[in-house]
Amino acid sequence: NLLTEIRREWFTKDDLDWLFSREKYCRNNELKNDYDPPSVVIIPDRRLVYLPWEWILWDRNPTLFTPTMTRSFSLPLVVGHLATQYMPCQNIEANISPNAEHMELRSFNPERAFYILNPESNLPSTQQTFEPIFHNLSSWTGVIGRIPTLEEVNNGFTNHDLLIFLGHGNGSQFLLHTFNQGLNARSVTLILGCSSGKPRSAGRHEPYTSLFNHLIAGCPFVCGLLWDVTDRDVDRFTLKFLTNWLGKDGSDDGRDAKPRGTLGQSIFNATSACKLKHLVGKSVIVYGIPSEPKRRSLLKFPSSLVKK
Repeated sequence: NLLTEIRREWFTKDDLDWLFSREKYCRNNELKNDYDPPSVVIIPDRRLVYLPWEWILWDRNPTLFTPTMTRSFSLPLVVGHLATQYMPCQNIEANISPNAEHMELRSFNPERAFYILNPESNLPSTQQTFEPIFHNLSSWTGVIGRIPTLEEVNNGFTNHDLLIFLGHGNGSQFLLHTFNQGLNARSVTLILGCSSGKPRSAGRHEPYTSLFNHLIAGCPFVCGLLWDVTDRDVDRFTLKFLTNWLGKDGSDDGRDAKPRGTLGQSIFNATSACKLKHLVGKSVIVYGIPSEPKRRSLLKFPSSLVKK
C-alpha cells in the first residue's frame, strides 16, 4: 500500500505519538473510556495539497486515540474558527493539568438538516437510495430532483445546523449565493460530489476550491472529495457515514445516547462499505474545524441501514 509506505518513510513512531497526543491520553485506563483524542488540523504547502495526508497518517488500523484530522488553507482562518466554533470550559481532567482551561467543541443538532439531492436530475441511483431515508427523517427538509432556489440555499446555510449536497461536483453553481451575499453561514456542510474538495491551481496564486468560500462564510467545516469517484460507491460510503456519525447506538436511548463514532472514526469506518475503499473511500477529506452532533439529538435510523 503506497500510503502506508509513505507513512513509514516520512514519520517515526515518536512523531505520530506526539501528533496524536497518545502519551497524554494513555496515562491510565480510566481516560481511555472517557476522553476522545484531540483533533489535528493540517495546513499543507501548495505543492502538497493534492495528497491525502489524513489517510497517510491514519494508516490502515487507527487506534482508539487516532484523532479526527481536518485541513485548512490558512492559519488565521483556523484561529478564527477556534474563536467562533469552540467555547472555553473548565477542565475536569485535574490529574493531568490542574486548573487549566480547555476548549470545548461546539456541537450541532443533526435534526436540523437541509439536503439538496440530485439537483440536476442525472443521478437516479443516488436519488433512489437517499430519497426514502431523507423523507423518513421528518425534521429534515430539502429539495430533491430540482435546482434549489436562492432563498432555499440561503436558508439551508443560515437556519440549519447541517447541509448535505449529493450531486455532481462541488455544487458551486447552486451553493455560493450565501457567500456572495455576505451572509453568515452556520451549517456543518457535506458536499460529496466528484472532486468537490480538490483545490485548483491558478498560476502564482495558492490553489483554491469553492469549499473555502463556505468556510469563510462561517461554516464550521466542509466535507468534500479530493478526486473523482463512482457514484454508487460514494453512495455506499455516504450511507454508512451518516448512520455511524449521526445515528445513536441501538442500545442507547434518550439524553445519554451515544454516537457510534466521532467524525474521524465514522469517516474511516465508512470506507469499509466501498468496493473501492482506497480509490473512493480515501478521497474523503474535511476542511475546517471538527464539530460533533449533540448526543440528545442523535437520529434513529432503521436497523436495516445500520447493518449495511
